[in-house]
Amino acid sequence: MTAHNRFRTWSIAIFIGAFALRLIYILQQIKLDPLFSYPVLDGLYHHTWASAIARGDWLGREAFFRAPLYPYFLALVYKVFGIGFIWPRIVQSLLGCGSCLLISRLGRKIFDEPTGIIAGGIAAFYPLFIYFDNELLIPSLLIFLVLAAFTLTLRAADQPGHKNRWLTCGMTWGLAAITRPNVLLFIPGLLVWLFRRYRRYATAGAGLVFCGMLLAIGPVTVRNYLVSRELVLIAWQGGYNFYIGNNPGADGRTAILPGTKKSWQGGYYDAQRLAEEAKGRPLTNAEVDRYWFGRGNEFIRTRPFKAIALFAAKAYMWIGGTEIPNNRDLYYFTRPTYLRFIFFKWPWFQFPFGLLFPLALAGCYLALRDRRDITLLLWFVGLYSLSFILFFVTARYRLTIVPFLIMLAAYAVRASSRLIRGRAWHRLKPAGFIFIPALIFCNLNLTRVRDNPSLNQLFLAELEYRKGNMTQALQYYETALPFYQQDPEVLGQMGLCYYRLGRLNDAYQYFQRSLQADPRQPSVYVNIGNIMYVRRDFAAAQKAYQTAIEYDRRYALAYENLGNTYLVRDSLPQALGSYRQALDLNPALVNSLYYSGIIQARLGNMAAAESLWRRTLQVDPNHQAAQRALSDLRRFRRP
Repeated sequence: MTAHNRFRTWSIAIFIGAFALRLIYILQQIKLDPLFSYPVLDGLYHHTWASAIARGDWLGREAFFRAPLYPYFLALVYKVFGIGFIWPRIVQSLLGCGSCLLISRLGRKIFDEPTGIIAGGIAAFYPLFIYFDNELLIPSLLIFLVLAAFTLTLRAADQPGHKNRWLTCGMTWGLAAITRPNVLLFIPGLLVWLFRRYRRYATAGAGLVFCGMLLAIGPVTVRNYLVSRELVLIAWQGGYNFYIGNNPGADGRTAILPGTKKSWQGGYYDAQRLAEEAKGRPLTNAEVDRYWFGRGNEFIRTRPFKAIALFAAKAYMWIGGTEIPNNRDLYYFTRPTYLRFIFFKWPWFQFPFGLLFPLALAGCYLALRDRRDITLLLWFVGLYSLSFILFFVTARYRLTIVPFLIMLAAYAVRASSRLIRGRAWHRLKPAGFIFIPALIFCNLNLTRVRDNPSLNQLFLAELEYRKGNMTQALQYYETALPFYQQDPEVLGQMGLCYYRLGRLNDAYQYFQRSLQADPRQPSVYVNIGNIMYVRRDFAAAQKAYQTAIEYDRRYALAYENLGNTYLVRDSLPQALGSYRQALDLNPALVNSLYYSGIIQARLGNMAAAESLWRRTLQVDPNHQAAQRALSDLRRFRRP
């Protein structure tokens, strides 16, 4: 068998093995994962966004808060296969298998054939790849694009005078950037590598890479400007994330902006509200972004020693063995599946990253000693790592460097095996002196990253709440409550459960406890107002809604509910004014549209009433009250 055929056979085996492992995991997820069809936090955000795109809202209405390519990719899957939760995982698993093949090919190109085969085999079994290939999150697509871009870069380097290759390389890096903008920090390293290696072709190559990236990123920038009249390159989340990772209370791993809600949507709106309150005026999205960047820079400038200590802690967590969760506890939710055998955490050893990184360091030493050209690989690992250590650290963020660590680790295995067979112990000792201390250091968990079992109970409580099982949700909340007795969101959510059960007194008590923990919660005042409205204490309801508006001038639902209190008290001009304010903030509020039509009809403005009811049906074609109102209006007009 020729070397080419042998490598092709191994590639087929790697692909089949990788897909079989991912398919088994999907089947286990369907049966054992309670959140399989109920994504949370970022997964829910991506699902909601992609669903809207698949239903026709492909352009959107404001500059992207987050990089858009993954939601559009997910929307394409939904458009082809229908909105659901199985096909995205299958498609992403196929992407993950493709990434295993790219890792194998890169390992062969940068090192040698055995290293490529070992690297592909490790990637096929790597538990975090399997896990994230089956989450509605970015890593699966991002890793594939980064590996494809890296492969195209090396291919272009083989024939530096081939212009189309540099252009394609740039386009692929651009696609990776509109999946995760942190990739952009690597581009200066790519250009430095290009100019040092190919002086003759460097300028033309760099220009073509830039043009290719522009072809990928440019449409996103133009779209952002067209819908918002703001110059936003890709997304405006950077400042928000920068302050999360650089503030006096930051721990380097918690992805929540201080003073905001834990839910994704709540945190998003709170970040805008807090910035506008601080500036004392409405802000554009770009201005909100700059505000939070400024707050983060202010922390670094005024408290440099704390900032340096925080940076060091984040750097350690980035290379430490523990996988830091962001959306949900990886260890807890993989425990029922076979991944528990290849993904675990002991007090003194965390597998697999606690072994992978030290082995990659040893592989790096051996590769440099053997004069392997790994410069570009090191540029990417270093700069991409820095792009997150400057912000905050989680398992899925660092997953993008894992393919390159796997290649280095595979070379360590390959080179060590060769040296052991040749009994060249003296040449292997330096690698051992690197590997063993690194193994101990990376598994010490110096930053004391610990499990939070109560957080899992909150996820399960949210699941039951979304399914409508309020009693079961409350049981989970009660289990977690000893750890969250002063958490305003948990207390407020428990109040909502009691409200939906019709236990208004209990709901009111928990809402009050929530306000005692944090009195600046517009949503809780709205919920209290709803209780007062049900009790027909309209004056108290009106006061609660007005308080909510004082804390958040952009809270459309508070204006709508305030309009309801005016309407029921027959204060028609005030009710109409409140509904108009609600619709200015959210034109799709069905009740504000419908009841504004009712008021216009009562005031004798039948044309305005008809227009509002038609708008109601545009938003909700099944709105029966609007249908009856229009039908009655047509009968009234009939001669």
